Amino acid sequence: MMLHVQNIDVYYGVYQALFGVSLKVKKGEIVCIVGRNASGKTTLLRSIMGMVHVKRGAIIFRGENITNEAPYKIAEKGIAYIPPVGEEVFNELTVRENLLLGGIKSRCRDINVALTYFPALKGLLDRRAHTLSGGERRMLSIARALMGKNELLLLDEPSEGLAPIMVMAVRDVLRKVNEEGVTLLLAEQNTKLAMELADRIYVMQDGEVKDEGTVEEVRTSLKKYLFV
Repeated sequence: MMLHVQNIDVYYGVYQALFGVSLKVKKGEIVCIVGRNASGKTTLLRSIMGMVHVKRGAIIFRGENITNEAPYKIAEKGIAYIPPVGEEVFNELTVRENLLLGGIKSRCRDINVALTYFPALKGLLDRRAHTLSGGERRMLSIARALMGKNELLLLDEPSEGLAPIMVMAVRDVLRKVNEEGVTLLLAEQNTKLAMELADRIYVMQDGEVKDEGTVEEVRTSLKKYLFV
């Protein structure tokens, strides 16, 4: 098992955001967490990345307990977090500088290799990130994560705010990345994208996992909690 989240509880002050959440991700899988806004998806990803304190439970990565470790230490172990729209890039840095920040010294890709996933970025390397379109920013955030040769990518709403054609482009890149051996854990409201990509799906509502399984196994829950 690459990642095992074991019965975690998370609070923001006195407000409990996650209630005994458990999740498993095997090496080579694409696993999607689906749910509406405020269902706990982002909190779960940030808990894994050490960005949110876990009060109870454990997070195990490749057999090692990483619960509440510093985010930079978790990144060094081979996990990358791709934030949601509005947080995904460093606005005042250039595209090139953003990409270079994604590399861990011991396992950094050549920048041209990362750009093969999103060739449109090649002509934008000297542009400041704040001048990019929403789709270009999303491409940059994913390419930056790939600079580090990470084993596990945590993607927070990768399709949010994107035009349908860009959603398909991101979908195809994620499939390619997965085929090359990278394990993916996505939080998504776009159930169509989740159903197209996922080996397994976790359905979340009000900070709890309501169901998990293959697309067919959770279809009833998707209709119940997401009205799809």
